[in-house]
Amino acid sequence: MSGVLTISVLLSVLLLGKFAYDIRRASLHDARLKGILRQNATIYQVTVGLRQKAPLVQVVQNRTDLISMIERWGQERRNDILQKAILWPQVRIFAESDMVYFIYFDKGGIMRDYICVNR
Repeated sequence: MSGVLTISVLLSVLLLGKFAYDIRRASLHDARLKGILRQNATIYQVTVGLRQKAPLVQVVQNRTDLISMIERWGQERRNDILQKAILWPQVRIFAESDMVYFIYFDKGGIMRDYICVNR
């Protein structure tokens, strides 16, 4: 009986640790992108700034491209990604080892919004 209890406690601790790690990881990515957003960065500045950590993987040319990228990486936030694409005409997708960034730009090429999704 104590073996079952020990295993249950261990599993609970592991799950809580993973949960805490996921929250921390998401907040780090969010903080990175919020910092860039506050700077009113251009497409060029964002692309160069993220090159080392999260290189550009897709320049979305049309809705078909966007749907393809959502199916590949963004299913969990599909509606949010599509809604923001309606507001902002240019979308670039950047990928880090564990996250994908959908970054939105206005007609002038200034970053206006973003969505992070787990890879």
